[in-house]
Amino acid sequence: PVNSKEEVLLLRQYKHGVRRHVLTFPAGYCEKGESPRDAAARELAEETGFQGGDLSLLASMTENHTTSRSNYYIFVAENFDESRDFAGNPDADERETERLWVPFDDLLSKRILNDMPSASVASVIPWLLEYRGRSLTPPSGIV
Repeated sequence: PVNSKEEVLLLRQYKHGVRRHVLTFPAGYCEKGESPRDAAARELAEETGFQGGDLSLLASMTENHTTSRSNYYIFVAENFDESRDFAGNPDADERETERLWVPFDDLLSKRILNDMPSASVASVIPWLLEYRGRSLTPPSGIV
C-alpha cells in the first residue's frame, strides 16, 4: 500500500525460516480458483486491515525460473481508507505484525534492506520506485 503521504507500508513479521523478525510487504498465495487481484485484495485486508481502494498490477515474475513454475504478482494499493485501526494479523502463524510507513526515498536505505533478507521481497522495491517516478539509484552514502 501507498498512502497519501507518499509512504509505502512495510510489515515487520516473524518468519520461521530465518528465525527472526524481517521487513516484508503484505503478501500471500492465491486460493484455488482465486485470481491474483482478488488474492491481493484479500491478503491486504488480512494482513493490514485495509479494504477497498485501487489495486494496480505492476509486474508478474517467477521466483526461480529454473526450479519453479509459480509466479508472483506485484500489486500496488492506493486510495484506501487509511483511518482504520488494526491490531495485527489474525493468522496465528504470523505472530504479531507491526505496520511501518516508510517514505519512498528510504526504501533503498541500509536500515530497510538489512531487515529484508528475501530477494523476492526486495525485488518489489524497483517496481514501486519506477511506478512513482523515483530514482532507482540509492542516494550517495546510503547503501
